Amino acid sequence: MESLFLLAEKEKINITYIQLRKHRKSLWGLYFPGQPGGSPTIYLDMELYNNSQLYRLARCILAEELGHHFTGIRSNVFKIHANYSLERKMSSDDEKALRWATSKLIPTSEITALFKKGKHLHIDLAVYFGVTAWFMFRKMEFLQHQARARHHLELNHLITQIKISCL
Repeated sequence: MESLFLLAEKEKINITYIQLRKHRKSLWGLYFPGQPGGSPTIYLDMELYNNSQLYRLARCILAEELGHHFTGIRSNVFKIHANYSLERKMSSDDEKALRWATSKLIPTSEITALFKKGKHLHIDLAVYFGVTAWFMFRKMEFLQHQARARHHLELNHLITQIKISCL
């Protein structure tokens, strides 16, 4: 988590904890790019502040909101992103931010090295990387897409098995 805070500081991104979920239960975080000449701000729900039980969730949310900063948002409209719901279709901006976040917290080279060592249970992988099961599932989806595009059938099959263990 510290590395994410340091990255935000380096990028001059303010991080503010407020009661987001009071207004929308599924809203844990959001990114506001700031006014021209102003600093961007990431708003995180107050429940995430120093809550050891929600540590992995907090890391995932902060990483995704940082992802919005690094991948850009196409709209200059203040837009609420209620992520972490499998039912809703993700916008292109959300997907880019999430792809960045999963790469940041779960480096592909590191996870493939674990695959080679026989680590295949999604929950073990999620704990190892300090992320939620849902976040790990999304990383598996991104990896599977890459594996299919590169015709890596063995890796594609392994990822399918890991994704099944997520359900």
